[in-house]
Amino acid sequence: MSTNTSRRPSVASQTIITGIVILVILSGSVLFLYLQNRKNAELKKPAEQTQQEAPAPQPAVTEKGTAEALPWTSNPAEASSKKIPPPKIHAVDGVNPPLPVLDLPQQQFVVNAGTGQIITSRRNSRITIPPSAFVDKDGNVLQGDVVVNYREFYNYMDFFLSGIPMKYDSGKAGMQLESAGMMELTASRNNEEVFVNRQNRISVMMASLNKSPDYNLYYFDKKQNKWIYKGKDMLTVSQFTPQTFILQPIEYRDSVETVFSFKAPQYTIRLYSAMEPAGKKRFFFSKKPGPDKFSFHFIASLSNIPELNNLRTFTWKYTGNDAAEVHKAVFRSGIKWKDIQIHPMDTDETYLLTMYTDTGSVNLKILPHLATENSRMKFKTRFDEFLVAQDERRATEKANFEKFKNDTTLYFANNPRWVKFKMPADYAVMRQFQVDGFGIWNCDRPVELPKAVTVFAYFVDEKNKPVKPERVFLADKNVNTVFSYNSYTLNDFKFNPKSQNLVWALFPGNVIAVIKPKEFSEKYAKAKEVCKFKVEMIKNAALTETELKKQLAFDL
Repeated sequence: MSTNTSRRPSVASQTIITGIVILVILSGSVLFLYLQNRKNAELKKPAEQTQQEAPAPQPAVTEKGTAEALPWTSNPAEASSKKIPPPKIHAVDGVNPPLPVLDLPQQQFVVNAGTGQIITSRRNSRITIPPSAFVDKDGNVLQGDVVVNYREFYNYMDFFLSGIPMKYDSGKAGMQLESAGMMELTASRNNEEVFVNRQNRISVMMASLNKSPDYNLYYFDKKQNKWIYKGKDMLTVSQFTPQTFILQPIEYRDSVETVFSFKAPQYTIRLYSAMEPAGKKRFFFSKKPGPDKFSFHFIASLSNIPELNNLRTFTWKYTGNDAAEVHKAVFRSGIKWKDIQIHPMDTDETYLLTMYTDTGSVNLKILPHLATENSRMKFKTRFDEFLVAQDERRATEKANFEKFKNDTTLYFANNPRWVKFKMPADYAVMRQFQVDGFGIWNCDRPVELPKAVTVFAYFVDEKNKPVKPERVFLADKNVNTVFSYNSYTLNDFKFNPKSQNLVWALFPGNVIAVIKPKEFSEKYAKAKEVCKFKVEMIKNAALTETELKKQLAFDL
């Protein structure tokens, strides 16, 4: 009798097999999901890259003549069949001087933060800085010297060269700030930014050529690239006579000739010290104690003050108690000394040495090293000669500068023939306000161009070849502002066809193209929807201020 005994797997074996099967199924599912997600990511990635790398769209004209947003193209009709969402046009750009080499210069003042000061600008604006008006980044009130920089902007040329945006984001598209005067005030100490003490604010009386009270006060926030409304300024208007009125519009700089000039002498003072104060001996085995003093002498050179070379053979000793700190500041800081004065002290036999830099001065109490009677007699003779020469030199430099100022004032008062800007100046106007922060402040009012026409603008050269400008600007004779566009916002180019319009475009390589008001009126004022500007490319025309003023004058 045969028996058929089949072997059955044990319970443990069945459990292992089941687990393996489940593991295989789970691994396959995970692998499938991974491959599927990777495939989707690869399909999505090119679309994202295309969207990121695609140029910002520009408007173009369809066959029906309506403007649509399309990538910049030499011919607007080329891309008429494409459908791309309209570009996002920012209301305000950052401060970006289009020609940095011609950016408006600043006036620099050194102000004692502890005592304050009233400073006067070239156009007779007055900035009143009270004591304790500056704080550092931690809010600590500063004492000592602070460097204050100031400049003003009054017309379309100023706004253009400074690169300060005049668009205003008020929630309504197309708003522009029309200015009655704008200024920039900054301050620093040791090349570090300082801030306004809001408990002791700085007051400004800014000269203005517009007596209308219909203006507000705005501050440009560089972090947000946005104008912030700051309320109203106070307007002071007073009648004047030609003999007393000294407020001058910026257009008085339009003279292309230089009748007078003054260049202050430039000196470089060099000192040498062979002895450096060492640290004090702190315990028995430390280094030997050095002297709590140092000595030095002046090095003769062609760039030196002439009379100082007469004292080159004498050695001087510093007599203060902080020799180590002073020695480091004078000899190891890399400061370039531009001028000096030496005067005897009244109380003892020491001398006061004052050394000047571009931004401040340092005072040292010093004593000549005279070991013998002969050396003392020689020093007395040389120093007496030095004092006479020093006083004569400084008096001569001051007299030359005063003569320069008097000559130019008299000349410009009696030679108005070179003034291009004609504006009836019946009043001297000052706009008063307080600043709670350093930066750009503007007395403005938001405006829209009356009866403005909006077109898609593009440019071609003399040979009708399309050219792409970096920046485009428009000045309207009736509005004191400048309208700015780039290659991505020319689909929203606005102008008043009944006004006098001056248009200029900047191209790479300092190339400028200008459309004068007469040409604009004859060729482009009747443009509808699309405006093709045909321009003559003037190479290197913007390299000098004189040439730029000629090209951008509002001549008809």
